[in-house]
Amino acid sequence: MSEPPACISVLDSADGALELVGAHSAAAVGAVAAAVQTSGFPAQPYASNAEATFVVTGPAVARFEPPFDLESYSAGCHDALRVLPDGEQLCGQVPPSDIAVATGETLRVEFSSDDSVVRAGFRLSCMPLTTEEQGEVVDE
Repeated sequence: MSEPPACISVLDSADGALELVGAHSAAAVGAVAAAVQTSGFPAQPYASNAEATFVVTGPAVARFEPPFDLESYSAGCHDALRVLPDGEQLCGQVPPSDIAVATGETLRVEFSSDDSVVRAGFRLSCMPLTTEEQGEVVDE
């Protein structure tokens, strides 16, 4: 049985802000996954003034794995992931919910950090969907 193609690609990662992690077994769903993470995650904090962009290609589910730790403050984000096209910003210490990406669609995510506090960062795994699961994403 052949493995599905990786569903994550890094478009831009200035100064190595992100690492693309090769395919690995996602035991919880029994699928092959690829992942992207901040460099050194989780043992080393991400860099100050980092910028990077990656894309998740459907059909897939994007899942943020704990720990998730991007600098935030009471009124918003200092360091963040911006999910396009809606521009939602993700930060803080609670992993966001899974994001389903339908067949033929892409999810573009931009990471940026400021010049102050740095944290552990994030790891996002991408699990390709089965034919049955693809129908569920379309039906939602």
